[in-house]
Amino acid sequence: MQPFFLEGRGGPLFALYHPPLAGEPRAIVVHCPAFAEEMNKSRRMVALQARAFVEQGLGTLVFDLFGTGDSAGDFGDATWDGWLADVRVALDWAGARCARVALWGLRGGALLAGAAAREAGDAVAQVLLWQPVLNGEVWLSQFLRLRTAAALFRGGEKETVKDLQGRLLSGETVEVAGYRVGPALAAGLLGSSLTDDLTVAGRPVAWLEVTSGEGRELPPASARTTDALTQGGVPVRSAVVGGEPFWSTQEIAVAPELIQATVRSL
Repeated sequence: MQPFFLEGRGGPLFALYHPPLAGEPRAIVVHCPAFAEEMNKSRRMVALQARAFVEQGLGTLVFDLFGTGDSAGDFGDATWDGWLADVRVALDWAGARCARVALWGLRGGALLAGAAAREAGDAVAQVLLWQPVLNGEVWLSQFLRLRTAAALFRGGEKETVKDLQGRLLSGETVEVAGYRVGPALAAGLLGSSLTDDLTVAGRPVAWLEVTSGEGRELPPASARTTDALTQGGVPVRSAVVGGEPFWSTQEIAVAPELIQATVRSL
């Protein structure tokens, strides 16, 4: 494992490169992390997957976006365009070291992976998605609900998601669960669509989800999205495995079946 800093547009971006156990990598996988607390909850799973990749001759680049983790900046100053620029820096680093580069997006990071793949074209060989958020409006609405629920619990002033979105779009920064969300980040999220970006990118997609129930089928919204991608000419392989929703559990959790299925997908 090799720690270093990438030179991001807004400042240094902390990165960890996991090289293969022996020889040159047959591909480098660039990770687009989940957003906010979901990123922190997922760090162990990401590290375990990176270790599994190296055993298969794959390199893995994991990095913190501007304003997150050990990278420069404050979350409240992050913008969607800035985060996309961060992913481009990571892709350039990987592409300079290996001819085959894949993007790996987790939850909200899937939106970044899709948008980056759309921009990168043939520079990205494949897109790997873990429990992807389908569009930015969905993720932002879910995130803002954390604030509205907390306000109700405290007996404070009643707020709605629509009210908070309006404040963001009018140029105000809104704090949610200790994270300051700026208007430029909110606007970028509201305009993002995983289906549109992946369709234009045209790269093969591996779509993996986790369920703690007995069913092993994609949720209806995900199934509609994968069907739309297939009809648009995008090769899609999907799988649903058993496991805990590690990105949102109270305690740190892992999903071993997901790691095994992901190795088989690349």
